[in-house]
Amino acid sequence: MPLTHPKARAIAAELDRVHAELHALLATVPLAQQTTPGPNATWSIAQNILHLGMVEGSTAKLLERLIADALAAGLGADEDGEVDTLMHSLDRFGIATRAHRRVAPERVDPIGAVDPAHDLARFDGARQRLLAALASADGKDLTQLRAPHPAVGELDGYQWFLFVAQHEARHIAQMREVLA
Repeated sequence: MPLTHPKARAIAAELDRVHAELHALLATVPLAQQTTPGPNATWSIAQNILHLGMVEGSTAKLLERLIADALAAGLGADEDGEVDTLMHSLDRFGIATRAHRRVAPERVDPIGAVDPAHDLARFDGARQRLLAALASADGKDLTQLRAPHPAVGELDGYQWFLFVAQHEARHIAQMREVLA
């Protein structure tokens, strides 16, 4: 079923756009090359994919829980259809840029063996769960959902979805550095 609320449609479109960019990039890189470490011992492409799947899986789980609890408590409709402010609400954190090095928390650090095809399938599955969570709350006021992010502080429900897209964009840039 298509999304009806302007904010949900904008978030889904951004998630789809970035994910399509990732898949287009991966289509140009042989599987064997995806496990080659990046410059200065940075993550390989495969490690980036594993990390993205881990982050997205845990974020999907968080949002599924927050949304289910809020819907059960009678979460109201979102009467505000203004999209531009939402889409720029995380700009001050520079999530999508590589200007500042960030260290992943241990629970999402892609150490150990990687399997590029399996890890990408896992990541794609997490993306589908995330989009399903968004669809389950289409038209609801996700600004009422709140949860802390370890690097940027408290985010509302919409911002969590947006964070995922910007985080993926950041790692696409990192993968391009590996290929350079």
